[in-house]
Amino acid sequence: MTGPRRLLLFAILLLGSGTILAYAGVPTPVAFSVLAAGAVLLWWLDLETIILGYTASLAVQVIQSLAVFRVAVADLFMLPAAVKSAVAGYRAGEGLPESTLTRPFVLLLVLFAIANVVAVAETGHLSGYAIVNKDLGILYLVAGYYT
Repeated sequence: MTGPRRLLLFAILLLGSGTILAYAGVPTPVAFSVLAAGAVLLWWLDLETIILGYTASLAVQVIQSLAVFRVAVADLFMLPAAVKSAVAGYRAGEGLPESTLTRPFVLLLVLFAIANVVAVAETGHLSGYAIVNKDLGILYLVAGYYT
């Protein structure tokens, strides 16, 4: 078995174990530590393998009660895929790919920013839920689209 294949197998083993531990009711920090170890290994895989792993794990959610956000195994694949794709595009001198969704995405992001301004004006602060689930979530999804 070659090095990259062995690394992929070990990453899948850690990600699967972390997910099973979360479903088994093991304390969230323990399950997330195993998931984090698997996620770190993903950075050494090539972009195509990461995208295939993302696609294969889209339906796998991780049960946890520690924070107010939902974690999917596919999210762990998305960050290295987005960064590697952006770096490769930058090195090749490419911009964002042509898409008919670019303007709607910009409009969506502007609307989310306006919603944040309205929330701060109404309540005097922006909740952690709004920042993590709403704002970072939509940025993560848009970055995933352009990956």
